[in-house]
Amino acid sequence: MPILGVAINRSPDELRQRIETDVAKASGMLGLDCKLAEQDIHILAGYLGEGYAAPTPGAMNAIALAARLEGILLDPCYTGKAMHAAIDVARRFGAGRNVVFIHTGGLPGIFSYPSESYLPADAAAAGDGTAAAFPAHPYLPGISARSPIP
Repeated sequence: MPILGVAINRSPDELRQRIETDVAKASGMLGLDCKLAEQDIHILAGYLGEGYAAPTPGAMNAIALAARLEGILLDPCYTGKAMHAAIDVARRFGAGRNVVFIHTGGLPGIFSYPSESYLPADAAAAGDGTAAAFPAHPYLPGISARSPIP
């Protein structure tokens, strides 16, 4: 099973080493002999933006989508960027494939940013907390983040 890591706060090489170390520790705790080959770990770069704590438009869209469609709260520093990558991977895989997103926290980070930063650009400009357009759900045609919850 491939492991995808998203380089958000360290170099791809440092992230690869961290993944190898964490998998070895976890497998040891479980009494398993899990060895990863180099080709088992894939590092996704390009989601950092201007820096670790600087929100990106893709992360902000992922945050809005996850909150509205799944009720999952993400922060713009790390988990929002990681979800942006997970959504991109899921779209590339297409329907019928699974992507597991491991949410490692970040809730306190939500309170480090003004609430306006969590709104899509058109809603922030309007200043009323509404948005004209949210991204469509990737696998449910006709469903968007603005659709009523059934």
